[in-house]
Amino acid sequence: MFADDGIAVLDSAGNKILSLVGSIWVKALLVVALIIEFGVIAFGNAQGEGGMVKKVLPWILGTAGILGATSIVNFFFSGITQEQLAIATDVVQTFVG
Repeated sequence: MFADDGIAVLDSAGNKILSLVGSIWVKALLVVALIIEFGVIAFGNAQGEGGMVKKVLPWILGTAGILGATSIVNFFFSGITQEQLAIATDVVQTFVG
């Protein structure tokens, strides 16, 4: 599917995913998730449950990563056009293939 249409389809799909992750309601939902995760740690520690940070830390890192995804992608790909990205993928394919 992607091989026939080239990088334009991938770019379009990437933009759709970034716009979804960057929307206000998704960010609000993720902030609520972070609050719940920190609440689980606080409640677990108050109950004497050992190792709560180790159990919840991957969830916190994943939620924070999704919250920062748009900023991370924009940092690395700012100013890159579709043509430059297509040229870069062609160069990689010549070395790999």
